[in-house]
Amino acid sequence: MHRAEVAGRQAVVVIALLASTVAFAAGQRSFVSGSGVDNASCSSISPCRTFAAAITATSAGGEVIVLDSAGYGSVVINKSISIIAPSGIYAGISIFGIDTGVVINVGATDAVVLEGLSINGFGGGTVGIAIYNGGVAQVNRCVIAGHFNGIAALPSTPTRIRVTDTILRNNLQAGIDVQTQVGGRQSSLEVSRSLVQDNVLCGICSLALAHAAIVDTTMHGNATAVGVTGPDDPITWTTVIDRTIITGGNVGVTAGPYGTSLAVVNISNSVIANNSTAGVSSGNNGTIRLMGTHVSGNAVGVSVSGTGAVASLGNNMVSGNLTDGSPATPITQY
Repeated sequence: MHRAEVAGRQAVVVIALLASTVAFAAGQRSFVSGSGVDNASCSSISPCRTFAAAITATSAGGEVIVLDSAGYGSVVINKSISIIAPSGIYAGISIFGIDTGVVINVGATDAVVLEGLSINGFGGGTVGIAIYNGGVAQVNRCVIAGHFNGIAALPSTPTRIRVTDTILRNNLQAGIDVQTQVGGRQSSLEVSRSLVQDNVLCGICSLALAHAAIVDTTMHGNATAVGVTGPDDPITWTTVIDRTIITGGNVGVTAGPYGTSLAVVNISNSVIANNSTAGVSSGNNGTIRLMGTHVSGNAVGVSVSGTGAVASLGNNMVSGNLTDGSPATPITQY
């Protein structure tokens, strides 16, 4: 074989290897392991050690897969990505001091999925998951506990936040706290099949959020389970609660923002029981509508103040409270 031919073939091999390396450096799928190292290729046979390194090695729209149980460190997400820990694997993020577990700040058309993570504020972490912007931020099968806020969202662009099959417990302020900026007023929050428990201030605090839905969820031991309010904007903030159990806190559901905005909470097919102050409480500019809901065992079943209103379809049971109270406005349709 001629030297020129050999040299040519060697050049082809080198180019192919370089192309493979470049492609792998930003691959569709990366892997992490407790025995991995962060200067590895992040492949399944040479995994990385942390989420931060794996995301760098993954192209936008790709996946980071957890291979075995370990702690994988905090991470900042700035592109579409999925971080997935399969069932039966513990994928931990431990937060100490004033740190944040996961920061999501992506574009309006991007989507971020977090699945199967355990984010714990052992030293009183500030936030488990902080959401600043994103087209969709989805949290599935996660445990978020021991922070100031479990999930804190402050979007300045419309962002859809979805939380499913997730536990939010023992956070010093809120399980979920949403406080939109002006450009993010049309954001939404959807919580389903989740447990929101023993959060010191509120289970879910919704401030200036265009739409929220809480479905098939248990909320226990929160000071206020659901609090709906908003700033001085001529906008209506609407929350739907369906097939949800709210027990053992101070107040079950409150609606009553300040200023010119209106808060509307539609509650259906739910149980609101054994809260030490009130089951449902509507204040200035707040409206709560009840349908097929059982309100019992509370200090006050239905509380109305100022310009607030609680309306009923007429098929609820408000009884067995120290003071039942009653919906002031009958309605014929929900």
